[in-house]
Amino acid sequence: MSKQATWVPDRQNVQDRPGRLYPGDWVAVEHARRLKETGVVDDVTEDGRTIWVYLDHGRGRRMYLEDDGYRFSLGSCA
Repeated sequence: MSKQATWVPDRQNVQDRPGRLYPGDWVAVEHARRLKETGVVDDVTEDGRTIWVYLDHGRGRRMYLEDDGYRFSLGSCA
């Protein structure tokens, strides 16, 4: 999806999709062989298995694929 096609849903209407990430969510990305990374979701594929994240501390934008062993968890900025 392109930046122009990104759709951010009303948070009150997403209870039927627990665990789903959306653009703007703060997320932790983990992998067995890498350090945990955190950032803000920029885009997500329809199946939710691939996400693009703007990494914290100005480390750029990166794509993560669940099929490559990455696991995503919704975080809190607080």
